[in-house]
Amino acid sequence: MISLCKTIFSLALLGAALSSDLEAQRLTPEATLKNGHGYLLLAVESLGTPPKKILLKGPKVFSSLSIDKLKIGDNYRILEVPIGRYYYSQVYSDEEKSSAYWEILSFDYYIDVQENQTSYAGHLISEMYSDQHTDFNFRNRSSRAYKYLKECCELISKKYPLTFTGSYPDPFLDLLIRE
Repeated sequence: MISLCKTIFSLALLGAALSSDLEAQRLTPEATLKNGHGYLLLAVESLGTPPKKILLKGPKVFSSLSIDKLKIGDNYRILEVPIGRYYYSQVYSDEEKSSAYWEILSFDYYIDVQENQTSYAGHLISEMYSDQHTDFNFRNRSSRAYKYLKECCELISKKYPLTFTGSYPDPFLDLLIRE
């Protein structure tokens, strides 16, 4: 029994250590990326009631990100994270009931974070009008994401260019960046 408790405690410490390198930080103009990291531009368009929290699964065991304090309309977060693939996994509708959430079962809702780049793969569109009417989509809105990045963090957008990492190429974004 004592051996089992030690094993569980060791696994908990390992989980904390692995997830600690995913401490997401807000972007600052003088920010410099660590080796093996990139910026993840998360974009959520909320129609109807905004979600209370959205979880993403990361490329490592025990790695996950969450975003909260969403409002109606466009919501952006820029996070420094280790490179790899991040999936939208759960959307929570209520702060008080942490069990009230929807699973996003589509593996198409992912962002591949690339080293020394700002990676964007699309807007998660959340349509929550009631517990019975909820829908999630994933759409490329790269021109809006590019505009946001230029307005909030122009120095970073020059140093770490915005890259579309969705499941198909986006020549329009390449055209925007060259101008």
